[in-house]
Amino acid sequence: MAKRNLTGAKPVTQAILEHLQAGYTITHQAAQSLYGTSRLAAYICTLRRKKGYNIKTHKIEVTSAIGKETEHKSKIAAYTLVAGTWDGVFQL
Repeated sequence: MAKRNLTGAKPVTQAILEHLQAGYTITHQAAQSLYGTSRLAAYICTLRRKKGYNIKTHKIEVTSAIGKETEHKSKIAAYTLVAGTWDGVFQL
């Protein structure tokens, strides 16, 4: 049985896919707020490997939680759907 989001409307994987298909980028924080999941990377992996979607990972630099500049920059992952789907063939 597929895991449902907080509203029980549809499986979380499907909700995330529709979010990406609508042209939106998604981050861990957005997935947690919108779909009640803290496992975005696992859902992205499922969409890539099992469903064949071409999803790009972007690293976004962020400031610290208290808003101060730090020596080491933190980065978070943001995901976007690339037009078309993976056809299962690697091209070099």
